[in-house]
Amino acid sequence: PFKSQKIDTSAFELIYADDLPSSLERSIGGAHLIDAQSNPFQKDLFFRGYSSSPLLGVAQGLSIFLGSTRLNEPLGQEINWDMIPISAVSNLTLISGATPLFGLNSLGGALSLELKTGFSFEDTKIDLNTGSWGRHTANIEHGYNNGRTGYYVNLSYKEEDGWRDLSESELHTLYGVFSYRDELISGDLFYLYGNSDLAGNGALPEELLRQDRDSIFTAPDLTENQTNLVI
Repeated sequence: PFKSQKIDTSAFELIYADDLPSSLERSIGGAHLIDAQSNPFQKDLFFRGYSSSPLLGVAQGLSIFLGSTRLNEPLGQEINWDMIPISAVSNLTLISGATPLFGLNSLGGALSLELKTGFSFEDTKIDLNTGSWGRHTANIEHGYNNGRTGYYVNLSYKEEDGWRDLSESELHTLYGVFSYRDELISGDLFYLYGNSDLAGNGALPEELLRQDRDSIFTAPDLTENQTNLVI
């Protein structure tokens, strides 16, 4: 009874972005971003007035699932977008509306992520990118199956200096899955590792901004995330 919007891998390749919230903003109707943390990997996603943010204390209104596993942090229900490798996403479905099926803090809806396996991606792909303000990204992914067993591995690395002083960020993720398929039984064993150091220095007085647009008021404002997830 609820509207759902689904995006697959081909859409991600057409809508290039380094993070999942930016891809959602460009492809999901009713979604927009707020960059209050001043870091490109820590954006707040808003969907029809309901938020999903990495910042503790924000009223969370969206639940995020990887398969059947909820990714929202248990304490404040925040979501660490930097721990989700966008290049490993096979497809995602955003289900609108409040339903108790998705648990607490799901008033705005639920986002379900499906990651790649050796049966959905059977290839080797390497992406290297560079850009302004010292941004460098590298991604390697490989998948294989023999009809019964398969595996998929995705290694991603991102870094940038930021456009302001003392605003360097670095993150890397490792995702792997072993899969089994036959006529009666199918299953997947997932492993996700992530580690990040994100600098997000906040606002500064207008007088200082007029003197130097690269300046900051306080530093460092550093967030360090790490995850080890087995599903």
